[in-house]
Amino acid sequence: MKRLQLIDYYGQLLLYAVIAVLMLWKMDYFYAAYLLMGGWQLLSVLLHLPNRSSFISSKQRYYYQWVLLAILLIFLAGSIVPVMIWIGLLLLMYVSPVLAVWYSIITRMELLHNQRRQQIPTH
Repeated sequence: MKRLQLIDYYGQLLLYAVIAVLMLWKMDYFYAAYLLMGGWQLLSVLLHLPNRSSFISSKQRYYYQWVLLAILLIFLAGSIVPVMIWIGLLLLMYVSPVLAVWYSIITRMELLHNQRRQQIPTH
C-alpha cells in the first residue's frame, strides 16, 4: 500500500505538470486532461476503499468520499428527474477542479503521515 500511495501522489503531480504543459501548448486537450485527472483520482479512491486498514483513516478522505457519493446520487436522481442530470453536470464542471486539488492534498497528507510514522522507533 505504501508503494501505491507513492505512485498515486507522484502520479498526480506528474499529471498536473503534463496537463499544464499540454494546455499551454494546445487548449484542445482541456477536456481530455480534465477526464484523465478525474479518472486517475476516481481509480485511486476505489483502490483505497477496500484497503482502509493500511492507510490512515483521515477525515478529509471520509468527507471526500461523501461528496463523491452525493454527486453520484444527483446523477441517479437524474434518471427520475432529468433536470438533475444537467444540474449534476453543471456542478461537476465547477466542482471537479476543487475536488482534484482537494484529493491531491489528501494523498499528500496521508503520504507524509505514513512517512513520519515509519521514522518513529518501535523499540
